[in-house]
Amino acid sequence: MPKSVLITGCSHGGLGEAMAKVYRAKGFQVFATLRNRTKLGSLADYDGVQILELDVTSVESIHQCAQTVAKHTGGRLDVLVNNAGVNAVVPLLDASLDEAKKVYDTNVWSILAMVQAFAPMLIQAKGVVCNISSVSGEMVFAWAGIYSSSRSAATRISETLRLEMAPLGVRVVTVILGGVQTSGNDPENIADLELPPSSHYRKITPVIDRHKKTMVHPNKQNIEIAAKNVVDDLVISDQCLRLKRKCQRSEKVRRRHDPMAEGSDTRIARLEEKMNSLLAAMHTFVGSSGSSVTLADTTRPGATSIGALMNMTSSDFSARLALSNATVSTHPNSSLQSSYATSPTASLLNEEDGRLEYFRTRMLPYFPFIDLPPEMTMQYLRQNRPFLLRAIYTVTTFSNQEKLAQVEELKHLLFTSALLKVESSIDMLLGLLTYIAWSTDTFLGRADLVSRLMMLAISLVYDLRLFKPAPPDVQVMMAISQGQAEDPRQGPNAETPYSLSEGRRAVLACFVLSSNLSSHLGRQDALNWTPQMEEALHMLTLNEPCPTDKLFVLQVRLQLFKQKADSVRQGGEVGCTRTETDPATVSLPHLLYFKMLRRQLQELRSSFRTDLHQTGCGRKHGGI
Repeated sequence: MPKSVLITGCSHGGLGEAMAKVYRAKGFQVFATLRNRTKLGSLADYDGVQILELDVTSVESIHQCAQTVAKHTGGRLDVLVNNAGVNAVVPLLDASLDEAKKVYDTNVWSILAMVQAFAPMLIQAKGVVCNISSVSGEMVFAWAGIYSSSRSAATRISETLRLEMAPLGVRVVTVILGGVQTSGNDPENIADLELPPSSHYRKITPVIDRHKKTMVHPNKQNIEIAAKNVVDDLVISDQCLRLKRKCQRSEKVRRRHDPMAEGSDTRIARLEEKMNSLLAAMHTFVGSSGSSVTLADTTRPGATSIGALMNMTSSDFSARLALSNATVSTHPNSSLQSSYATSPTASLLNEEDGRLEYFRTRMLPYFPFIDLPPEMTMQYLRQNRPFLLRAIYTVTTFSNQEKLAQVEELKHLLFTSALLKVESSIDMLLGLLTYIAWSTDTFLGRADLVSRLMMLAISLVYDLRLFKPAPPDVQVMMAISQGQAEDPRQGPNAETPYSLSEGRRAVLACFVLSSNLSSHLGRQDALNWTPQMEEALHMLTLNEPCPTDKLFVLQVRLQLFKQKADSVRQGGEVGCTRTETDPATVSLPHLLYFKMLRRQLQELRSSFRTDLHQTGCGRKHGGI
């Protein structure tokens, strides 16, 4: 039985109609829906395309449509494309709330209603939901507040569905479209704007009306190309997921029609100039490490060659999938060592060396909690710090799609090592801290993940006894309850000078990161500052086994100062609330503490100016 797809909003001249033709050409059983059959175009002449009447704002109509599709497909649906939508351009002060609700019914709530109705069939088929949104939802336009906000809301719902339906085996993809040549965007098909007599904007009605008819930029993408791009992306990513492969785009370049290209030569030239400068910068960095990585290498999967990227035009990007399409590997490697068991190719070695060098020279100097000298090669890390190497590879991945896959693999390795095998190692802690320090999850709606990983890092600090050796009575209880005494290798006394410094930096980095996350996210308390940590900081200050330890020590002291200041502020607010006193009224102990903090701040400022000048950190790494 062929795969099936249902597409809403398939009126003549629209994106839904064009997508239906592309899906049919790929052998899909197509269900094309529209609210009014009188608006049906050339799809009526297509064999294998079944036309269904559907009002996406009617629960009853959606239910009947779902029953019809289930009869023809045996209760399965491989792809659901929510494409139906309506436009609205009117000043918000003049907008009818009833009309605004109708826009939201079509652009927002219909997505949820369709997914709810077809969820059993999608789950049965392990299918895909494709929600068509607009760049208008990512930007602010005058007179388009209702439409833009509806598209923004639809995108948020789509992204939430992506998270909630992933455990059910259903992928949800959000497509952010730019300007596309549809009948709905044709100025001749757009009615004149009518404002009420009392409108504050009535004098500029012609201006708003002109804006309404030209809101989408004139260089819109051809509808057939846009439809093909969207369908190809969905089909290719689905095949990659099924075959457990990384998606690799064809080197073939999609080009626009000549008339459109002639009108945008200037923009293309500017784009090529920017890409050339970016490429030159990348080659400068890679050349310094002695590797031969190309930009296409560093952005796998889904990377095109530089030549192809240079020739791609701005409208080719207008119908690309949003970065939020989280196609991730569901079958990561079973163990970290096995992922490096095979002999890598020369190009892979070059890429890994380039990433390690990038991390060492471009990222680590800004938070130097790891001593990673040049003689610590990829081979050394692969043998002695495999988890750290995996984390470095993840945070230096430029492709969002590949980074999501890398994160999933890292989470799997963490779960296996820390929870199933109940292992604790300095390698695991360093890798975990590396990912937390340079992760972008907090900006992508995944703050919960970072918070959980931070708690795991804190537990590893305690398990490894990095700053607090176990008292004798604890050792006795361990021997009684666990059947064996604590492994002496876990304690600090059996460490080498290098590993001692490594452990000190790790526990101090854990403090800095946990303190930052505690103040910014408020989801856990920071790692408690202890006398042993103060001693570790003092030893790093005296010994300086690593050239960047001065900078790291100052970062730790600055974070400690910030935490003390936050504690005083929060304590003062709580005290004022309990005693119902004016917050401006400060007690004498608080004044003395503030004076001490001010003196510490001045000392820190002096330390930054002196130490960074001596070590050259400010000149080399751009300062603090």
